[in-house]
Amino acid sequence: MKKGISFAFISGFVLNGGAFGAVTINWGSFLADEFSLVDNAGVPISSPPFQFEFGYFSGGQPTGIPSTWRSQWQILDVSTYNQPLGFFSSSVVVSGSALGQQAMVWIHNGNVTGGVDGDWAIITSNDWVIPPEEESHRNPVLDFRLSRESDDPDQNFFVADEVIWGQLEDEEGGGENTEDKPGESILQTYIVPEPSGALLIIVGALLGVGRRKR
Repeated sequence: MKKGISFAFISGFVLNGGAFGAVTINWGSFLADEFSLVDNAGVPISSPPFQFEFGYFSGGQPTGIPSTWRSQWQILDVSTYNQPLGFFSSSVVVSGSALGQQAMVWIHNGNVTGGVDGDWAIITSNDWVIPPEEESHRNPVLDFRLSRESDDPDQNFFVADEVIWGQLEDEEGGGENTEDKPGESILQTYIVPEPSGALLIIVGALLGVGRRKR
């Protein structure tokens, strides 16, 4: 089985006075192994302390220094992590102001305000857009993957291609690691630097194009 983490968007009706305008989002990962997700030191992450959140930033992308990002984050769902099997999975019905937003996954160790103990990964894609209300009743099933290793021919599968923070495969976003990501792992969380260093890193991270690890 290919390693990978998928985010499946399934649109559907939610009857409320005869109106529709909601999307059921199934998000989670394939069974992989405990080395698929590692922290900044290259050690397999565990939960707790790591938490898995699905949501969006109120401005589309986080702005300002990382210590202010939490106030911009809108959580739609959270998931637990099964470390021995290397996967997490959940489902949520999304409606209202969340429709039309660019979805993201924020994995963190509980420190969401930055500082020397913060360890994050924030990933997304231009394809990870929650269907707007006018399309929520007819949108196809979309499966969003973190892994670039899937060879599934289904054209409704999309790969994460933007790393806001951390490292996904060979693409890097903001932050720093203390040990290189092991070759067999898919995603690595990065520590949050001191505020002065964060200002230098954030510009490149928010360009929407990850840096390729050489």
